[in-house]
Amino acid sequence: MHRIILIALFLAATAAHAEEALSPEARIAALEAQVAALQKRLDEITAPARPAPAEAPSREKPGLSLGAVTVGGMIETQFSTAVGGSLRQPIFTGTKGNSDFVLTHAHPSIRATLNDKTSAYADWCMTHMGMTATYEAYLEHAASETVDVKAGRWLLPFGAWNSISNPAQFPTVSRPLMYLGHEERGIVLQGGPRPILNDEHSDIGLLVSGQKEMGAPILGYAAYVSNGFGDQFSNYPDAWIDYRANEDNNSHKSLGGRLSLTMGGLTLGASATGGKWDTENRYAYSIRGLDATWRNAGGLTLRAEYATNPVNRPADSGGRLRRHGWYAMADQRLSPKWNAVAMYSTLSESPTANVRTVSRLTLGADYRLADTATLKAEVGRLFIGRFIGDPTNAPQGTDYQDVTTLKMSTVVSF
Repeated sequence: MHRIILIALFLAATAAHAEEALSPEARIAALEAQVAALQKRLDEITAPARPAPAEAPSREKPGLSLGAVTVGGMIETQFSTAVGGSLRQPIFTGTKGNSDFVLTHAHPSIRATLNDKTSAYADWCMTHMGMTATYEAYLEHAASETVDVKAGRWLLPFGAWNSISNPAQFPTVSRPLMYLGHEERGIVLQGGPRPILNDEHSDIGLLVSGQKEMGAPILGYAAYVSNGFGDQFSNYPDAWIDYRANEDNNSHKSLGGRLSLTMGGLTLGASATGGKWDTENRYAYSIRGLDATWRNAGGLTLRAEYATNPVNRPADSGGRLRRHGWYAMADQRLSPKWNAVAMYSTLSESPTANVRTVSRLTLGADYRLADTATLKAEVGRLFIGRFIGDPTNAPQGTDYQDVTTLKMSTVVSF
């Protein structure tokens, strides 16, 4: 501000010396130019920083720093109960009862800084379907300000949700149906649509990503080669697909990428991946998606995403498979501690034996207990589509009840 005052005094003195040589009109024009220059300089000094892309922040927490090593993690406990309908219907898989209290996630993590450009990171889920699963384990190198390279196992850069799939990052208790995690595998339907990707889906390979400012817009990009999916698209008997448990079964590698464009509070994204899933490299699959995220200064965030998953299969495995899913979510910050959220998601698959489409509406709120602890609660209604199979061969029945559930979770990051 002192600099602006000095500039103003200098300009005023200069104008005073030249005053006699200028006409009144010229002096007015000169003063207007000086005022415009001062306003421009003031705007540059007081302008807010460029808004970050409307992507979610990094899933990693600061954790406990031990020199070059940072240890952190996340723990989530979840309680759920059916308050309308029943989760004991034969159409559901893996559901033990109408009420449950479980430790859904326990994720220790560690990051080691090797030098100013290179680091190593790993995190695990200690409660993944009764076993320990490695979610991420990679070396990361910042090749330049706009190029970042990861080698190892990393979160697949597909869509917007997978980047916020850690429970500490999203405001709902439940996930979109198209991206269900292992903690909700019990609501997947026997002979019904299956998730397009598991929540927090990761793969092994080489990933190159970064951001590039293009004036006002910011371009984000990611390109990768990875193992891809194994034999989970055949006519499998189980309703749940644990993609992470399916090892690479062929010599064909998957290629994929994502592009995003951020303009102010709006981010638009497009993602695609694909490859061959059978042992003989004959049958192809692909997953393609579009997403949008918008935030405003009032604390409102809107998200929407669509994905489609066509799969070529032999006739004896059910023929060509087609899956589609989408969700829309709105969350509003009510205060520094309170947040309200609503989400609708739907998932479809064809062909299926019993049900082609399932949808869910959830309404909830979360309360920040501390900087690293959040309490969430929601009410959700699961809408089960009509029976489309053969009524003479229907071991799961032909008439299904929609189910209303109450869920609560506590998420602690460290």
